[in-house]
Amino acid sequence: MHTDDLDVVVHVPEEAPAFLAARTRRALARLGSGGRVVSHAALTELLSASRAPTWLLRAGAMPSALPRSPPPSATGRTLLALGATRDDAGALVPTWAELLAATGGDLSRASSLPRPDSVLVLEPARLASRLEDAGFEAACAALAAHPATRTVRSAALDVTFGEGLRVVEVVTTLHRGGAERVVVDLVRELRALGAEVTLAVLDRATRAVLPAPEGTVDLTARAPSRAGRIDALAALAREVSADVVHVHLADGAEIRRLASSLEVPVVLTLHNDRRGWAARTTELASEDVALVVGCSEEVARAFAEDRPALASRTRVVWNGIASASPSPPSGLRAELGVPAGALFLVVVANHRPQKRLERLPAVVAALAARGIEAHVAVLGEAVSHDPVATAIAGEVRAEAERLGVAERVHLAGTRDGADSALAEADVVLSVSDYEGLSLVHLEAMRARRPLVTTAVSGTAAIAAEHEGVTRAALSSSAEELADAVLAAAREASPRPRRLAPCFGAGAMAARYQAFLAGAAAAPRERGGLVLVANNFATGGAQSSARRLLVALRAAGVPVAAAVLQEQAAYPTVGRRALEEASIPVFVAPRAGAADPAVSATAIARFVTERAPAAVVFWNAIMQHKLLVAELLAGISVWDVSPGEMYFTAMDRYFERPRAGHPVKDARAYGAMLAGVVVKYHAERARAEAALGVPVHVVPNGVPLGPPRASARRDRVVVGTLARINPDKKLGELVRAVRHAVTCEPGLAARLDVRIAGPVEQGFEAHAEELRALAEGLPIAFVGEQDSASFLADLDLFAMISEPSGCPNASLEAMASGLAVVATDVGGAREQVLSGETGLVTPRGDVAAFGEALARLVKDHPAREAMGLAARARVGAAFSVERMAADYTRLWLG
Repeated sequence: MHTDDLDVVVHVPEEAPAFLAARTRRALARLGSGGRVVSHAALTELLSASRAPTWLLRAGAMPSALPRSPPPSATGRTLLALGATRDDAGALVPTWAELLAATGGDLSRASSLPRPDSVLVLEPARLASRLEDAGFEAACAALAAHPATRTVRSAALDVTFGEGLRVVEVVTTLHRGGAERVVVDLVRELRALGAEVTLAVLDRATRAVLPAPEGTVDLTARAPSRAGRIDALAALAREVSADVVHVHLADGAEIRRLASSLEVPVVLTLHNDRRGWAARTTELASEDVALVVGCSEEVARAFAEDRPALASRTRVVWNGIASASPSPPSGLRAELGVPAGALFLVVVANHRPQKRLERLPAVVAALAARGIEAHVAVLGEAVSHDPVATAIAGEVRAEAERLGVAERVHLAGTRDGADSALAEADVVLSVSDYEGLSLVHLEAMRARRPLVTTAVSGTAAIAAEHEGVTRAALSSSAEELADAVLAAAREASPRPRRLAPCFGAGAMAARYQAFLAGAAAAPRERGGLVLVANNFATGGAQSSARRLLVALRAAGVPVAAAVLQEQAAYPTVGRRALEEASIPVFVAPRAGAADPAVSATAIARFVTERAPAAVVFWNAIMQHKLLVAELLAGISVWDVSPGEMYFTAMDRYFERPRAGHPVKDARAYGAMLAGVVVKYHAERARAEAALGVPVHVVPNGVPLGPPRASARRDRVVVGTLARINPDKKLGELVRAVRHAVTCEPGLAARLDVRIAGPVEQGFEAHAEELRALAEGLPIAFVGEQDSASFLADLDLFAMISEPSGCPNASLEAMASGLAVVATDVGGAREQVLSGETGLVTPRGDVAAFGEALARLVKDHPAREAMGLAARARVGAAFSVERMAADYTRLWLG
């Protein structure tokens, strides 16, 4: 037998990073083989059903050769072949074969068991039977120790294994600059988080450089041309078995060349305003980059605007710096001869046009005109052989001479330990035309000094998290900047401040690690859908989601769901129904009990394992779905609005968004989405304005009930289905009934009103108020009911709840052949054609609603005709089949 006769399975242990499976698949592909990826939960079922010899590779294991499938054992014993695991240096990890020899086959004598990273089992069902009661290691140990098993060591099964994310960070040079410092810090911090990071440098340095991290690869030693170095970079990524390549400052055409020769994704970080982007950045396409990261919201937004096709793949990671203690003063003030009483301004900037250093003398002169002696020290590199830098330095000196402040403007050159200089500043000043997110601004916060800066990108985020930041308009005059400096110096708070944790280097690296790992784990082939909801308890939104999933599965679409507000041990009725329909439901760490980021990470992992073509948020918590969407760059993510509550929840969240998180408004959230679905046309414009993405209208669908038998009776039964909650406006229904029976003598004797629905937790007092309000009226609160049975016993349906989108309760009533009286809220008018399938009355008009009820109670022929028309309308426009077909076209193409 050969490898083709083997069933190759890559199994993903619980909590294993998803990128490990992608690494093993790549290793197999390089050997000309494939492999199915299965989760730990699915492994037992797969092995139980398998009849072929099975090679099991733990996600992350990398084989160097393909084994042959052994023939059946002549002894009749089942064969278990074990490969050794080697580390990257080639050293062997203890093997099962060695352990068996050392213990005489009695594994109970072993102090610990090695991890089986590569296992070939001739009869997989025998391993499956042990997996039912044990983990993978214990199951392998039990099978290996069984007398009916022949356990052997096979060198052909040997693998290497690495746990950490493998990243190649790429930078053009290590010149002293903000982007380069970010890269160096990122290498250090990612390594601290367990990643295996290789830094590659593309070009030779032409000025002072930062210290290179250990293991940095100088690509200039590998190829003389830039194109050759890009090819050498691709070879390096293969050499170190990289999971992802992270590029900084490179040209768009070079990124395209790199991506075309890689088998792993490329992530690009933009470190500046669009005016500082490398050439051809805006020509990048989806096949070139898996993810684009902006160092600020403004940078990410600018790229998304320029490349709309990549907007959903664009994210924000704020620059970060080490959160060190404030440095002691360096003595710079004394060195420059700044008098003790003078106002000392410090500017940290290299001599580049966008830094606008030539503006500084005028600010010093404007302060002098106010009687304030001010000195400004510019700390930055003016490269002697760079004509642009030399010209800028000359312009600053000439302007200082012209304004008579030459002795107060100090070009102090590059200094190690800029923090010490900042510690002496009365105000840190920045007058740039553009930035990405300036590290100097963060250093000012770390040094606890007031900052006055032009309102370049990144400053709004820094100001939101820190005191002592003054943002001046880009067009500010020298006088206006002088006023801002004076105000900042006078208002400097004596209270201790600190750098916000979200701008620490560790926080920056943690966000990058999450995004890089997500990009590395993204499968190349996708199919099906995952729906994310709060829960599958009783409710219209939950019923629609359940019907949709069942209908899609019946049509052959792979579907799954994830829930945020359920407990694994206590399934809701809806979740149980989905699982009985063989639809997997993942229960995330419960919202309210776990940090939203923990729940979001777990859902993103589940989604990655499923590799769907689309992910759909269906009535999910705003913060949770935002965090999940962030982690799913490259997947088509959709959000479905259930109506008014959607916008209320969104507005409430963005009034107080997650602390230290860069997504601060609805449009930033919308940029991560492929689109939004609303349930009725009148809501479309509002959603487009709020989120800035394509919005589609897909009404709910319900099953069509059997034709209704026409019957006349003495009393007309009017009913509504609604949980007892103030949002459902049942008090208005009670007052409408009172108005009707007051205005129509004798109507009370013909009317029987039933309100079906449970009392929501916390609203017991509201339920008592409703009962008191209904005293003396023909109204009964009948509790939770089976909707089909309840509707079958009605003659007319009342729908008065709000806020509402496309309510299922009224659709189900129409589907059962009932006319509906509804208030004009949400999509009610699109469901109920007033005068044809029921009556629609103005929102909040209790008298009009009561009169509409009375009219149809008295007019049996009209009520019956409207009921028939209502059923026909549901069949034509609101069926489950139509809903499923619409969503399939929209989400799955």
